Amino acid sequence: MWGSRAWIALVVAAAIAGCGGDRRGSGTPGPLLTAGAPSSAACAERLQAFWGSLQAYARAHEGRLPAATAMSEVMVRLGSLAPAGERADLCPLSLLPYAWNEAAAGRPLADADGTLPLLFDDFLFGEHADGHCLALCADGQIRAMSKRDLEAQVLRSERAASAPMERVRPER
Repeated sequence: MWGSRAWIALVVAAAIAGCGGDRRGSGTPGPLLTAGAPSSAACAERLQAFWGSLQAYARAHEGRLPAATAMSEVMVRLGSLAPAGERADLCPLSLLPYAWNEAAAGRPLADADGTLPLLFDDFLFGEHADGHCLALCADGQIRAMSKRDLEAQVLRSERAASAPMERVRPER
């Protein structure tokens, strides 16, 4: 899942760090985190715009979320329903593409657990200055989560989606 995407994120993070990024460990915010920089509110607004797009998509597709395995594929499937703006799929803070939870692919939106993260900041390199990532969950709420909690929740949902369904014995 994270193969080439992780390398791209690593290269972007290295480039940001090389340009003075956030200078982790120095205690001094870098240029991307200074006054006038986009806030977490801008990220939340962008994720909220995706909520409207995903709802519209589900209404047009028998209640189901896009059957996609990556954010780029979500954008293609949303088509004209995608939020307006060039690179609307990027977090305005990290400048990294949002991640799509493959466990949500093709699922009925109404049946999804409300806490299921649908779209979220890249939990490898996309956290905000406060150390949290934002996630758009299946109930439409934007939740701030630690990188560790977000990663655990996404991995749990992926395992649940890939687990074989238990066979129910017919009653005699």
